[in-house]
Amino acid sequence: MFKLVPRTVNRLLLLLTMVLVLRAVLSFAGDQGGDPVTLIDKYHKFEESLAKTSPGIQVHLYSDIQKNSSSADIYGIFDHPFDIVEKALSEPSEWCEIVLPHINIRACTSSNTGSNWLLTLYNVTKYYQPIEEATQLKYSYYLLARRPDYMDILFRADDGPFHSHDHRLKIEAMPIGQDKTFVHLSYSYRYGTFSYMTMKSYFGLFGGKRVGFSTTGVDSKGGPVYVSGLKGAVERNVMRYYLAVEAYLDTLKYPAEQRFEKRISHWYDLTARFKRQLFEMEKKEYLDYKRRDIKNQMLLQNAYKPQ
Repeated sequence: MFKLVPRTVNRLLLLLTMVLVLRAVLSFAGDQGGDPVTLIDKYHKFEESLAKTSPGIQVHLYSDIQKNSSSADIYGIFDHPFDIVEKALSEPSEWCEIVLPHINIRACTSSNTGSNWLLTLYNVTKYYQPIEEATQLKYSYYLLARRPDYMDILFRADDGPFHSHDHRLKIEAMPIGQDKTFVHLSYSYRYGTFSYMTMKSYFGLFGGKRVGFSTTGVDSKGGPVYVSGLKGAVERNVMRYYLAVEAYLDTLKYPAEQRFEKRISHWYDLTARFKRQLFEMEKKEYLDYKRRDIKNQMLLQNAYKPQ
């Protein structure tokens, strides 16, 4: 019988290690930090159009839907100094406070696994679904870049609803003056052909008359014709995350014990500016949901025990 000598075993182990490292590098290649020069170029590209948007919410949004992936990007301006934005958003545990106002998030927990931070989002497809019906999206946190003039953060989850995978929530930021920050927030995920058809049918059947933010032309009265279906859903989702970040930053000025109530109220008011796209329920009902959500979140966070 053939026997491996120690030297051969060591070589095989070294080769195996190199293969595993190479796979990890290739897997992570798309997650490397962004380029601040590219973000500066985007600012100059959208600067004029951003100036024409609604006061208080200056955004440029676009999306891309393919048969194996969906993505949406928002470029916008926050009326907050970069150092405040960078400090607030680079703290992993704070992201559970940031995302909870999102109407489809029932709860969020955070934990430090030793090697990285893990955020678990309890996500529902319909706002009225209870937490027991939520899909758990387990996001790993990566601080890709943190400089005096640039920040880049990535959240990545392997699996999501509708058998989707490779979910990525990414945010870049840079200062544009003393009291303003230019931000790029993107959300993307991948899926197979069956999942694509399932999602397309789902949003076609249950999306009703809900629309997104991109337009495909004008109607007979000269008004905008907005996208709908899966494309509209992706755009609504990324906008809700963007407004959650804005609501978080806007309410940092209040005492800590008041921030949650201020934050959920402010998030609702921000979404109310886009009633055609984002309206789901009256404000009182929304606030009641979120007050229940924060209780569930606290129970889950307190009960969490690292593996």
